[in-house]
Amino acid sequence: MQPDLPDDIWNDLLVLHLAGEASGETRRLVEERLARDPAFAAAAERAREGDREARVEPSLLAASQAPAAQLERRALAATKRWLRLRQTLFGLALASLLIPFSFVADGRGIQYFALRDAPAAALPLLAASSFLWLAWFWVGHRTKATGL
Repeated sequence: MQPDLPDDIWNDLLVLHLAGEASGETRRLVEERLARDPAFAAAAERAREGDREARVEPSLLAASQAPAAQLERRALAATKRWLRLRQTLFGLALASLLIPFSFVADGRGIQYFALRDAPAAALPLLAASSFLWLAWFWVGHRTKATGL
């Protein structure tokens, strides 16, 4: 015996049924309705195929598709951004630290280019390097809290 429920409730139950999240009793009721109502069965088939014209509203189907999975994707994207930022900061900090100390060794000994030839340019690079290293440590501390 089928309960007399409005179509909106049947659509909600169908969404649960299609997502595989319906209880045994709900699944039995929906399957009975699918067997006796060809229009409802056709709407269910269209919903399975992703047809936007289905009787089940697409927003309901989207809502039933595990919000946890969407949250997981957002968390993964944020984690990738933090790790990419950490790598970029490391590269920039290392480069800005090493450029002032670039040197050449020849018959006259070791000659430091930036420190010797352009100390005014070397000092801002060293200051930028210290800022970048601090940012790298901060990002590392922030990602360490999440176990990365």
